[in-house]
Amino acid sequence: MNHVLNTHTNTLHKPNNEDGIGVAVCGSLREVPLARTQFVSEAELDTYDGVARCGNCFEGTGGY
Repeated sequence: MNHVLNTHTNTLHKPNNEDGIGVAVCGSLREVPLARTQFVSEAELDTYDGVARCGNCFEGTGGY
């Protein structure tokens, strides 16, 4: 599964649409510039340090 990473806050979100550009399930990326988001696969997450999962997109996690 692919996810949307807010590179400014280092927070991972579930995409609301298939292309994942600019929109997260929780809606928190609506005002975030596209330059601060990145579409990443689950396999790529191992290459990022300190990524937090959005508590509104993922069950059992903290965050906003």
